[in-house]
Amino acid sequence: ILSKVGMERLEMLQDGSGRNLFHILAQLPGDHTKKTLDHVLKILSKSSIDPSLRAEDGSTPLHLAAESGNEGVVDFLVKQDRAKSVVDAVTKGEKETALYIAAKYGHVSVVSRLLDAGADPDLSPPDGDSILLAAVRASQSDVTKVLLTHPKCVSRMDINRLGPDGKNCLHVAVSKNEDEICKLLLSQDSVDPTAKDSDGNSAVHHVIDPVPGLGSYENIELLELLVDKGADPTEPNGAGRTPLYCSYRHKSTTMTEALLKTGKVKENVAAKKAAKESLPEAMEEASLIEGGVDFARDAIELQKKLGAEVDTATVVKKAPSVDPVSKLEGSCEVVKSADGNGYYDITLHQTKVEYGIYGMSMFYKVQLLRDKTKELFILWTRYGRTGEEGQNQRTPFDTLKKAEKEFEKVFKSKSGNTWSKRSVFQKLPNKYVPLDIIEADKARQV
Repeated sequence: ILSKVGMERLEMLQDGSGRNLFHILAQLPGDHTKKTLDHVLKILSKSSIDPSLRAEDGSTPLHLAAESGNEGVVDFLVKQDRAKSVVDAVTKGEKETALYIAAKYGHVSVVSRLLDAGADPDLSPPDGDSILLAAVRASQSDVTKVLLTHPKCVSRMDINRLGPDGKNCLHVAVSKNEDEICKLLLSQDSVDPTAKDSDGNSAVHHVIDPVPGLGSYENIELLELLVDKGADPTEPNGAGRTPLYCSYRHKSTTMTEALLKTGKVKENVAAKKAAKESLPEAMEEASLIEGGVDFARDAIELQKKLGAEVDTATVVKKAPSVDPVSKLEGSCEVVKSADGNGYYDITLHQTKVEYGIYGMSMFYKVQLLRDKTKELFILWTRYGRTGEEGQNQRTPFDTLKKAEKEFEKVFKSKSGNTWSKRSVFQKLPNKYVPLDIIEADKARQV
């Protein structure tokens, strides 16, 4: 088609968002056929199409290639004189550079290529995370390694810099229980294992109490590593609470024993008593329900809701909304399931009662989206503790078949069930359960 369309017409082509052909190519997944891609880029390079053009949202082709992880397009763009001038350009809304975007989404080869091309690793959104902290927060261990070892980054990455939430890279990695990233950070001479966050919590506090009031991952190896690197397990936080106090409060005998085994912490009867007396207060603080609860009214409302759902079962279901956290509501829609039964949209839930006082409630949301402006499919996943926004990831695919296969693979790995047999879902130990099944169980109990 390109060979039959006049070059002048190619140069004028833009979509409704002000994007040219380079923008469109940049959004192709990184695994797109290299031979075809190189051929098309070669044709476009002979035109006057601007490889540095900013679309209406401020994005350049380089921003989009960094997000999709398309190393071929990135490699082509950084060699173009006009595109070189916008290597460090920022997007309108988030104020992110292409390097920052690639780091956040874990595209290691793209991060390395952009750094080689002269991208500035010190540029980050105003009042936002540093690029290193963004990679750590997104659990991108490979990118973290590149940022700590690349010649352009060595001695420039401030590991101890606090982010907007008052935590540094080590605090975040420890609280997320990211062993590999923690080891990478602690291997750096510049890291300060004794540094505290804005609430006075040390890295040891974050091992014992990663999310205050919700228990611990009980990562003894990480605790021992921190102490071995110089972290003080006896230092209190801003509220005067020591790591030992926090372990008492959670009734975590595992972490209490681990602290005592360091040889630097001694049993404290007074702290143990104070922690026990604070439990009612802690439970009140952790409560998500304000005011009284009318069980009878709630049961009636739920029955009405379920009844309405049953009555409308024969009506074609409305497509579920795109997860607003993805910021893709305007351009994407949820894909219908190939078996004709609903959509590729599921929210899974898991409760681990063995963690802390209250247990740990986790969610895992998966959606398969289709970009309405082009034939591109996106697997959107978001996961974390219930009540929080959690972490997220979006993976682009150039064919529906590949995207469906990956969606079903994720569903099976998390639930232990196959997508085609979800109507006869079997609950399995240590696996997630669809939220609608949990709600149905609650209704039957009512």
